[in-house]
Amino acid sequence: MVEIILGVISAAGTVAVAIVGSRYARDSKKAEKRAKIRAKESQLAMRLISGIGELSAANSIAIKENRVNGEMDKALIKVENAQGEYWQHINEIAAEQLTD
Repeated sequence: MVEIILGVISAAGTVAVAIVGSRYARDSKKAEKRAKIRAKESQLAMRLISGIGELSAANSIAIKENRVNGEMDKALIKVENAQGEYWQHINEIAAEQLTD
């Protein structure tokens, strides 16, 4: 009788460990996926901030010299490209969340 009880306890422990292990693996995969998304979002945000800084500097020079220079056009294109990439990233995340 004691052997049966010990066997049941052992089996229950094994099942519990398996359940906890599978939940941990699933949560780890989700955390890794979120970390990759945050890393890409940070990279895109830095690109956007950099473009805005360049645009601000080009704008200041244009105001100071009272003329539009080629740097402003380059900076504006950089900002527009960064905004497009950022919105594409946001839309991809939204689409993934809707399908999960």
